This record gives sequence, C-alpha cells and structure tokens, in this order.
Amino acid sequence: MGLSYHVVFDLGQSGFQEWLFLIGLGPAIVSGWILIAAQRAQPGFRTKRQITQLAVTAFLALWTAVAFGFPFADYLHLRHAYDTGRYHTVAGTVEHFASTPDGKDEHFTVAGVPFSYAEPEGSSMFHCPQSSGGPIRAGLPVRISYVYGGPFSTNAIIKLEVLSRSPVTYTCAAF
Repeated sequence: MGLSYHVVFDLGQSGFQEWLFLIGLGPAIVSGWILIAAQRAQPGFRTKRQITQLAVTAFLALWTAVAFGFPFADYLHLRHAYDTGRYHTVAGTVEHFASTPDGKDEHFTVAGVPFSYAEPEGSSMFHCPQSSGGPIRAGLPVRISYVYGGPFSTNAIIKLEVLSRSPVTYTCAAF
C-alpha cells in the first residue's frame, strides 16, 4: 500500500468546539431568576442585596456573552474562509519544531511557513500539542490548509493531513 494523505483535523467536520461560555450560562440564568423573583416580590432596587444581585447577574451575562462571542466570531471567520476556499495550503515535513517545557505551546514550520498554537487556545483552529495527544512532531510529512491572520495573528490551521501508509488516529485532550 502506497503513501497517501490522511485527514487528522478538518474544521469543516469538527465545527464550533469552544463551549467554555456554558460555565457562566447556568449561574447567569439562576441569578436572573432570583432577581426577577425579588423584583416581583418587592419592585424597585431598594436594598443592598437587590443591587448586589443585579450586579452579579449583569457580570455573569457579560462574561457569558464575551466568552461565547470572541471564540464564535473566530470560528465564523475561519469557517467562512474554509467554505469559500480563501485559505492557503502547504505541504512538506515539519521543521524547526519546538515546544515549551510544559508542552502546552508548539511552534514549527512547514516549507518555511510558520505555525504556532497553544492549549487551551480558545479557537476553533487545530491546537492540540503532543502533551495532549497531538500528532505534530519534527520530521512528520504533512499537508496543512491554513488561514493567515487567525487568532493572535498566527497562521490558523483549518485542516491537517498526515502522509502515511494507513489512517492516522489520535485523541486530543484539548478538544
């Protein structure tokens, strides 16, 4: 059996994955219910407790909106580039591979094109370092589709393929 490229990450198949905002959604809803119930029982903001409850509810709602908004806007940007073909593709071997001591950040080049990512990235692009089960390593033959100017002004990997004789599987703790 000959060598062929096998997809290990594809934004078009993975979809939006940054659901961290849900952590704040539940408390925001509960806090809002408590605030509504308190308002019905005693209209107006007369007590320090009601004002504090309003502030907590507003903070949780804002946190939830920001925690969802930025990653989702990033996903829409990358997905639009993916769907319209406005991305670049490079093939070659992984060179200049470097990882931070904790294994959470990786940097490398393929045919002179630089890539970097960290876990957790907070983005829908590929961001799975070896420490979380990612496949990237020095000398690995790959084909990478990417969008220039992704999050943090890096080349955002939207599709990663590995050249091998059989399909490559990996499990990433970052996803």
